[in-house]
Formats: sequence, C-alpha cells, structure tokens
Amino acid sequence: MEMADATRRAIEEGSVRQVARVDSVTKILDGDFQLPLIEPAIPFRPYQEQAAAALFNTGSLLLTDEFGLGKTGSAIRVMFDERALPALAVVPAPLTEQWAEEIHKFAPGLRTHILRSSSPYDLADEDGNEPHVIITSYHKLAAWADHLVGKVRYVVFDECQELRTGTRGPNPSKKNLAAEIVASEATYRGGLTATPVYNYGGEIFNIIDVLTPGFLGSAEEFEREWCYDTGRHAAVTDPRAFAQHLIRSGMMMRRTRDDVGEHLPALSVMVHEVPSGTDNAFTDVESAAAEMARLVLDSSKAAFERGRAGRHLDTLLRQATGIAKAPGVAALVRLVASEGEKVVLFGWHRAVYDLWAELLEDLEPAWYTGTESVKKKREGVKRFVDGDCQLLIMSLRSGLGLNRLQEVCATAVHGELDWSPGVHEQCNCRLHRPGQKRPVFAHYAITDSGSDPVVSDVLGIKRGQVEGIRDPDGAKVVENKLDPEHIKRLARDYLARFKQK
Repeated sequence: MEMADATRRAIEEGSVRQVARVDSVTKILDGDFQLPLIEPAIPFRPYQEQAAAALFNTGSLLLTDEFGLGKTGSAIRVMFDERALPALAVVPAPLTEQWAEEIHKFAPGLRTHILRSSSPYDLADEDGNEPHVIITSYHKLAAWADHLVGKVRYVVFDECQELRTGTRGPNPSKKNLAAEIVASEATYRGGLTATPVYNYGGEIFNIIDVLTPGFLGSAEEFEREWCYDTGRHAAVTDPRAFAQHLIRSGMMMRRTRDDVGEHLPALSVMVHEVPSGTDNAFTDVESAAAEMARLVLDSSKAAFERGRAGRHLDTLLRQATGIAKAPGVAALVRLVASEGEKVVLFGWHRAVYDLWAELLEDLEPAWYTGTESVKKKREGVKRFVDGDCQLLIMSLRSGLGLNRLQEVCATAVHGELDWSPGVHEQCNCRLHRPGQKRPVFAHYAITDSGSDPVVSDVLGIKRGQVEGIRDPDGAKVVENKLDPEHIKRLARDYLARFKQK
C-alpha cells in the first residue's frame, strides 16, 4: 500500500500547521504573547487578553469558559486590531442589542450595526461609513451569508451550540450552511459557549468544522477515530481524552472561576414534591396519549410515524403535567415571594404560563418567553431588574447570555422540566454568575404523575458525555435533547399507569 502524493503533501502540511498552532498556544498559556496596545474604555481581564491572543494567533478558537467569565469581552478584544475588521457577530436574537452595548462599553469608537431585515441592504450610514462590527441573529444569517462572505475578516459565533446540527443528511441545517459560507473566507473565527455539547459528544464535530474545517478530519474519520455508534448518534468513546486533545491542540480553551480567581456564592439545588392537583389535566388527554404511546412502541410502524407520535406524546404529557401541578408551583413561588424575594419562574408551555399568571396575578409578572418580541423581552427584564416587579416568567430555552438578573435575584423556580440538564443549568446561570452577591437557590417542583417521573430520571443520564468533553477535570451536565429511547420510556411508563386505572 502506497500513499498518494497529494495525500502525503496534505498530511505533511497539516502536521506543520498543527505543530505551529500547538507551539503558539503553549507560549500564550505561559504568558508569552503580545496584542496591539490599546486603551479600552474599561480594562480587559488578563485571561480575556489570553483568549484573544490564542484566537488571533491561531485564527480560530472554541472558547468554553465557565458561565459569566466574560467570553464576550474576549471576543471583543480581537476587534481592537484593524486586521480583524470589519467583524461579524452572530448571536441569539434577544442578545443583539446586548452585544452592541458590550462593544460600545469597551470600544465606544467602533461603529456597530444590527441587521434589521432578512433582505440584504446597504450597510453604510448617511456619511457613507461602513460599520466596524455587524451584528446579526442566527435566523437572519442564511439570508445574508452570500452578501457578507469575503467582506468580513472576523466572525464570532456566540452560543455556538446553535451550530451543533450540521450540514449532513437530507435536511442540512440552514444555520450551519450559512455559517460555513461566511466563515470560509474570514481570517479569524471564534466560537463562544459554556455548553458546547447538547446531547451526544459527536455533535461538537459540527461546531469545530465551522471554526476550523478539516481539523478533526471528515465526519467519517472523526467518528471512526473518536466515537462509537449508539444506533442513531455518534457518541464520543472517551470524552475526557477527546477534550484533552482539543485543549492540547489549541482548538479549545476553557477556564473555570477557580482557574481565574473569580468566586461566587454557593448554588443550592432543592427538589420539592408538589401535588398534581385534580386529575382533569390528565383525563383530558388520556385517550390521545394512550394512542400515541402505543404508536411509539409499535415497531411495525414507519420511523417517521413513530417519531411524530413521540413528539405528540411528549407535548401532551408534559403540558398536562405542567397544568396539573400549576397550583403547587404557584404556592411554592408565593412562599418565596412572601419573604420579599424576587423569583425567576421557568417553564415551557403557554397554557401553563397562563395558569401561573392567573394564580400569581397580584405579583404582576414580567415576561421573557417565546411569545414576546425582543423589545418586549427587554422591557420585561428592565421592569424586573429596575422596578418593584417580584416575578419574571421565563421560557426554559430563552435568555441565553442574558445578564443583570443576578443583580436583584437569587431564586430560580423550575416549574416545568426539560429533558435536558444543560437547559436547566443555563437557566440557573442567569442568576449564578459574576455580580451575584448572595447564595443562589434553584428549586425544582416535581410531581409523581404525568411525565415528571421519567423526565426527572432522564435528567441524570449521559453525564459522562457532556462532562468529559466540556471539562476533562470534571464539570456539570449539559443537555439531553428529545431522544427516541426517552420517549419509549415515557410511553411504557404512561401505558403502565393507564392500565392500572
């Protein structure tokens, strides 16, 4: 067997680049680096300068610092070098204004522009000046990708777990396709997230392949080298070894609060068993839920039909569970609020929110869910933080990167459960982050009916995949998304209870 000349050259060139990357990052971690001298409006922290140097010197970096350590500042530090301008920040939609504010806080002289339309338009201002930094949501990126490719020198993806889906298969992710296009001709590419893995470790390939195409080889090579097949997903065989590979290679950097000397008050998790109220919520859906459960477990049905039934079953039972325990959740919130505490109440279903709003009407809750516009969300946060409002009702999957809640609140109540531990962790870290002066309490309201028994058990599954990759020295859980095996467990559990009635 002989290696083709082109293959040999590619391997040799890749080896030279990798050795140079490792040497560069090793020096930076030892404190041997220089960045352009600047005078920011507020100083950057030394570890932010270090991360910026790693990104600038290698051209790409996945920064997975612990929640609240200022990953945004590290990314902004790169923008002080004119070689990185114009820059593009791709962020979750509710954070576009926050990013503009952060950039102006460090660098008032940088012109920013938030993309307001999905139809490309001229970005120059009335004086003909182009923005130094363009800010867009992931949703708008697909429409602007062809317009921006080759025009931005630096692209940073905030909460880059948004890119975990990838472009393979019959339904490639439009976000990933757009991200690949824009990043392909950028000189510098950064990814920011404290939670790079949302389910199985193999998902991180899709993120890294946007930041540094080919770094892990092809998808097939990555899976053959690092993964085992679960039947539906690629799971990393040895997450800690893989994380160490990424860190030693200079592809990923992660610092904890202990690493940088930033300490927070304790976070205490408390589980409360609450009653499920009347059985009406479950009675209303029992026939449909039983039918869906049987379809999920019927191997003779097509996969798409079982999948559709599983999603329907999940929606029916989780919403019914939320409705059934709403009075118990409201009682828990009221107990905390009676002590004068502000509370962030996390949920998922609009019907459940409406019940909470009715039961807690006197608290005049502010809102930050999937229904409100970005403007309304900002107004809700302002009323909660700056006003007398005691209650903020927030969607479990809203608020990524949201700041300031920790200034006034130290109590989270999880009134509904997500399948994903990382989602709950993200929620808790809206309060448990720098700026918090008091111990934080995260209350989980769980009932023994409906979906809660199965979902609460699943929340502790697959920790090894997530913890090992995100922090090889031991970290928290990230996420398990809706998985067919979880739904099968839910279906079996429901049918067993249904037959006992």
